Amino acid sequence: MGVFDGFLLMSDFDGTLAGRAVVSDENRDAIKYFQNEGGLFSLASGRFPSWIGECSHFFTPDAPNVMLNGTAIVSCDGRTTIKTSPLDREATENVSRVIMNECPRLDHVRIHTESEHIAFRRGEELDFAILKGDLLKILYYSPAECSEEYAERIRRIAGSRYLITRSWENGIELQNAGSGKGDGLKYVKKTLGERARITVGAGDYENDLSLILAADIGYAPADAIPKVLRAADRVTVPHTESAIARIIEELEKQNRRGTL
Repeated sequence: MGVFDGFLLMSDFDGTLAGRAVVSDENRDAIKYFQNEGGLFSLASGRFPSWIGECSHFFTPDAPNVMLNGTAIVSCDGRTTIKTSPLDREATENVSRVIMNECPRLDHVRIHTESEHIAFRRGEELDFAILKGDLLKILYYSPAECSEEYAERIRRIAGSRYLITRSWENGIELQNAGSGKGDGLKYVKKTLGERARITVGAGDYENDLSLILAADIGYAPADAIPKVLRAADRVTVPHTESAIARIIEELEKQNRRGTL
């Protein structure tokens, strides 16, 4: 029986597990140790599912991954889609036109399917029909100084049908309500049953809030944004100091003491 039997650790990638898309040797070794001791590790990221394969030299997830900010739940290797949350194409195209009109400093909008995206610059006619396949999320690019204001404005325009979060200071994302990272974690936990009795979520930005709140133990690196630091159950070192390795160390100490 391993130290981490029954644990699922789901981590955001950029700004939590990795810095500049590089996973430290310490984080890599800690994940391998966590898995060897019975734990399950997976990602919750805004990136495409196919990108998981590019991480194979750092780590190999052994539980389903929550990609495109929760709108696609995919297999350990990212090759098989388990569940998606597609947007209504016509309704989302219409609301995007209103958003671009009401937020005049938005530079461009990027529409994502499970495997590709297309961008429309301000002044270009939005035509979502160009992309084949289900639309999963929309990304609006905002100047940093007005992104928080614009995120609130977009929430009012979009209404309860959509989830609006910022994924970094310039990126405002729209997806179906009930399709965030936290919803993905809940789905994966239900699927895994006793193999994921204790869920641990780690993230640093606004789109990670639902992940942290849905987890049994929510972690934030010390350099996370204030909203995330307030929401987290625990705060660890900055992501640049191998935050995931520190989380695994802390969990092991507490579990061995029987204080989890």
